[in-house]
Amino acid sequence: MGTLLDNGQKPYNHYGAYLRRKYDGKRVFKIIVDGNFTCPNRDGSKGYGGCSYCNVDSFTPDSARKLPTIREQVEEGIKRAVNGYAAEKFVIYFQPNTNTYAPAHYLKAMYDEALREAESLAPGDVVGLSVGTRPDCIDLTKVALLESYSDRYDVDLEMGMESIYNDTLQRINRGCSHEEL
Repeated sequence: MGTLLDNGQKPYNHYGAYLRRKYDGKRVFKIIVDGNFTCPNRDGSKGYGGCSYCNVDSFTPDSARKLPTIREQVEEGIKRAVNGYAAEKFVIYFQPNTNTYAPAHYLKAMYDEALREAESLAPGDVVGLSVGTRPDCIDLTKVALLESYSDRYDVDLEMGMESIYNDTLQRINRGCSHEEL
């Protein structure tokens, strides 16, 4: 008989499948945007070197590393998603580093620019904004900013807590304790 996985089923709510159902069978793809953010565990405010597992280059596509503007990153990302993955809808995904590690007015300008550029390239096909961050770099002002997009887009906040154990956080060079998160 086999397991669910043996039968091609996932025993959890798969995000890609959820989006496909929500958007009438359309393939939804995340477009990675590098806003040139840093992290408090890289810039010295909490530590240096980042967490032991964090290699920003590993999750930043070459196109995002080489392209200086948000528009060029979005344009290249959409082309790659359409041509390589048959994507039909898009989520703008601020992934590399800590994407709420700046004042809210700066974040708003950057998120707005990426969404505006994506909408100009794929009118009506931009369905979301996804932002990766650390729990110690988000506050009520930034939550309100993200909520302000929710009337037009699906908004996802990807929060890397990593562990509830302070000894683990210290061992991985997290730069903060669980209580700070």
